[in-house]
Amino acid sequence: MAHEPVELEIAGRVVSVRTDDPDKARRAAALVQAQLDELRASGASPSTDRLLMLAALNLAAEILTIEEHLDAEAARLRARMRELYSRMKGLADAPLR
Repeated sequence: MAHEPVELEIAGRVVSVRTDDPDKARRAAALVQAQLDELRASGASPSTDRLLMLAALNLAAEILTIEEHLDAEAARLRARMRELYSRMKGLADAPLR
């Protein structure tokens, strides 16, 4: 798929990006804007650049938390698969009655 240009507005600034998924780019920009709005609503009044940095840090922390949960779930599923494989192997190796 070709990279399409798309204009995004974040913090009153318009940025043009090229992407193969304009809808995802718009959703990402909306997520950043929502994070900025949340920071502003909490009473934070630093510069826009600082708010953008704080929003990026908040979003990165959320990503890391999600990755940690996914890693833990993947480990749990691998352990369960090993357990099931062991049980199936035991059944396959059992003598027929």
